[in-house]
Amino acid sequence: MPGIDKNKLDKFRRGELKFVQIFNIDAKQMAGLLTVGHNFFSQGRLEEARCIFEGLAVLDPKNPYVHSILGVIHQRMQEYDKAILRFNRVLQLFPDDISTLTNRGETCLRLGKLDEGARDLKKAAALDPQKKHPSANRARLLAAMAVDQFKSSKRKPL
Repeated sequence: MPGIDKNKLDKFRRGELKFVQIFNIDAKQMAGLLTVGHNFFSQGRLEEARCIFEGLAVLDPKNPYVHSILGVIHQRMQEYDKAILRFNRVLQLFPDDISTLTNRGETCLRLGKLDEGARDLKKAAALDPQKKHPSANRARLLAAMAVDQFKSSKRKPL
């Protein structure tokens, strides 16, 4: 590959270097990319944000924030299966992340995976016994709405 030090590439293959180190991308540059991606996301420019965050996921594959925001982007773009994959990645790194559990639970509900969704929402709520975390409170609300919807769908018409 032109422009890439073969020695660095070999070290990358052996797991001794991160992808960002091959291209000499420093923390300030990564922070700049994160900021631009987040700005696009905040402006609703989801496709542009997705492109930036997918690049960041390649550069820094163990960054839970990158996978989390990609999950939310996919969720908003109604690409629920892709969202689940990103949320799964975050939860591999941080199994008790309340926001990610809530987002994955909501996405599962949208896919009709009621058991999985309920399990995530229940765990998110349980991780916040003081009921102060906004995502845990959202999980409680989503769970209650799902139960109400399930009950109303089982009722017989008068």
